[in-house]
Amino acid sequence: MGWLLAHGAFKTKDKLIRYGVDIDDSCWLCGQASEDLAHLFFGCDYSTRIVQHLQQKTGLKLPVCNALDWCMQGIGTKMQRGVRAGLIVGAVYHVWHHRNKCRNEGVLLRPQQVASNIVEEMKMRIHRKGKQHLTILELDWLKGIGLM
Repeated sequence: MGWLLAHGAFKTKDKLIRYGVDIDDSCWLCGQASEDLAHLFFGCDYSTRIVQHLQQKTGLKLPVCNALDWCMQGIGTKMQRGVRAGLIVGAVYHVWHHRNKCRNEGVLLRPQQVASNIVEEMKMRIHRKGKQHLTILELDWLKGIGLM
């Protein structure tokens, strides 16, 4: 998902229209704007609310524009940057997944539930890696943001 975002490779409605597909260009998630990469992941009310709920749940500031660059250049340990990047990529995955689910099934979860799912997935990823690879400061940081 991160690679697709970094390379603008998602097949959003604007690209499908350029390929000659005859469809309405409005966003599947909000219906308020044309669906292109910038809108879907950075401007859509639905995706913005997911990131806001992630910020509320973790206390982390997660920018939506240039998010992956910010995560990798940001302060903190490699693990902390990885957690921030994982949350952003999780949001990208879920926005794309729910966009397709809305398109195919007409079903859309509330952004708060999506954010909760992302946090739970991150907790499982951290748990699978194991605590033995983390410093005491990293463990405290993870506890402080509710991921441990």
